Amino acid sequence: MSLYFADAEGNKTGSTKLGQQVLAAAVQPLDPALADAILAEQAWRKTYGQYFAKAAASEFSSAKSAIAVAQGALQAFEQGVRTATGSLLYDEVLAGWRDDRAMVEVVAVTGNAEPKNIEVQTQREFIGTMPGHQLGAYGKFLQRTNLAEQGVADELDKLAKTKPLDRLRVLQSEILVAIAGGGEYAPSRLWLQWGGAVAVVARQRQPLWQELISHARSSAGTLLVPVLRSRLKPGQSAAELSDQELASVAGLDLLVDYRAAAAFISTIARQDARHITIGAYAYAPGADHIFVSAAQHAIIRAASIALPKTRMGLSWLGTPTDSFAAPASFVQDIDKRFAARRVTTKLRDSLLAPTGLKKNSFASFTNNATGESMVVVDPTSNLQGSSYALAKRTQRYDAYLTAHEGRPVAYLVAPPARTASVLDYKILNATYAGAPALGLHPFDTAEAVSLEACLLLASLVDPKPIGQIAPALYLDQAVHAGLWRTIYATGGLFKAATILGYLAKTDRHSPL
Repeated sequence: MSLYFADAEGNKTGSTKLGQQVLAAAVQPLDPALADAILAEQAWRKTYGQYFAKAAASEFSSAKSAIAVAQGALQAFEQGVRTATGSLLYDEVLAGWRDDRAMVEVVAVTGNAEPKNIEVQTQREFIGTMPGHQLGAYGKFLQRTNLAEQGVADELDKLAKTKPLDRLRVLQSEILVAIAGGGEYAPSRLWLQWGGAVAVVARQRQPLWQELISHARSSAGTLLVPVLRSRLKPGQSAAELSDQELASVAGLDLLVDYRAAAAFISTIARQDARHITIGAYAYAPGADHIFVSAAQHAIIRAASIALPKTRMGLSWLGTPTDSFAAPASFVQDIDKRFAARRVTTKLRDSLLAPTGLKKNSFASFTNNATGESMVVVDPTSNLQGSSYALAKRTQRYDAYLTAHEGRPVAYLVAPPARTASVLDYKILNATYAGAPALGLHPFDTAEAVSLEACLLLASLVDPKPIGQIAPALYLDQAVHAGLWRTIYATGGLFKAATILGYLAKTDRHSPL
């Protein structure tokens, strides 16, 4: 089934109008004038960043404003994505959770290897691989070098102090439902190596499933594989298939099989009494990112309606390029480091000034619930586009709402990483190559994925309620690779980094 975007009356519209509708609905209860300005904007694809930043500021006008913003946005989001029949995608997914369990067979693929060590697979020369008992030192390194926030160091230290057997017990008492779990940034493969169970929602691609099934067979964990019964012969069971045959029929496409994806997770919840953590890892280029995020959102809401708080938690990979509000101490730290630049750095920066490279500055405000001085940090990258911004912001709103309901939430702001999908773009390749010279240090993929998997496990070892929903929710486990603490305005930073990368001609790793 094809999906389309719809306006308030149900008529087809584009991703631009949907983005404006959702963000306007978010701020309408708090700032009607801003909502009107969002809807009236004619150059949305060029100016969307400033509106997302203003919406981020509005989250702090009262103790309950973050929830009001999230509820308004998500309601508009649910109304704005429809199926070919005109029904809401949200309603179809809810129906799939309740009614369609016969559509999907769940096949368990189990390995019998010994669990591998829990560690961060970093290639930083003077650090090397960080075993579980040394993760606390690694977390302190990330904080000291401005690559991550304090909460990351705290969580890794907690995981380092947890006994290996206790970590394994946590893994074995959980099912990680990985939406888009076959992707580069998903923790599925590590989770299996560590001895956990993973249910993967991923498209029907035989090479991918062959690799996942083979990986599971050689691991200490269990892979739960979805198979549409319509792909099987009459009377045939997917459990009877060889691994190669199973790989040829496995998989669910979020843009087509959204009802079946909900049914797959619903079936697992009914058949297995273990705690479930749903990890949202879906990404797609362009407007499809909004569609897969809408499907993810609908599945998460269906699960939240059906399962009690004690049965399910949720995790997202947040982006460091989404604007947010932070304590004013951010400004003090940045001012201090900008003033402390070496003479050679100041000379280089003056030569790069025509690219827009200049000191980072912030819009401050004090109208949060406690009167604390806050700043809006806006690291938006126009290279990613307005569809990306909408998809990632709605995921953050989902995290707000889930935390407000009292469920365990791991909202993990993940660092920019040298994934194949990023490095396929020459301009991004150049940006990543030049960024370290300006204090932004993209991670190697293995390091980023293993770090985020460790942070997810840490959140399960000792779940803690999130007090103030924001900014604690996105600050406490943020690995931003230096972007949030950059001393340079991000627009000029990205341009200057790209020029430096092209001049260098070769991709290089962070000197840290």
